[in-house]
Amino acid sequence: MSFDFEIKQGRSFKASGFALNDDDTPRDISNIALHSHVRDKRGRRVAILDVAVIDAISGEYELSANDTTSWPPGTLYLDILELENGEKTLTETIVFKVEEAITRL
Repeated sequence: MSFDFEIKQGRSFKASGFALNDDDTPRDISNIALHSHVRDKRGRRVAILDVAVIDAISGEYELSANDTTSWPPGTLYLDILELENGEKTLTETIVFKVEEAITRL
């Protein structure tokens, strides 16, 4: 399986991205609510990510979680739900790997 990225269990999680229109131009997300969950391969919710809009006009946002200690090692999945005027749109699924931390305090 190919992963979009890998992280170590227990570290902070941050990922930024851009919302794009169908023609790949920046999408204004000023009036769009963004939500994101991390789930395991069985569909169990692992985390609710914080979603911060960095620049609404250019569509830039950041997903984050302060602590991933409770995230299980292995393959996890996330996507982003865009809610605009009652209409829901989901992004492509992002697949990533969590590696077990060796050093734990």
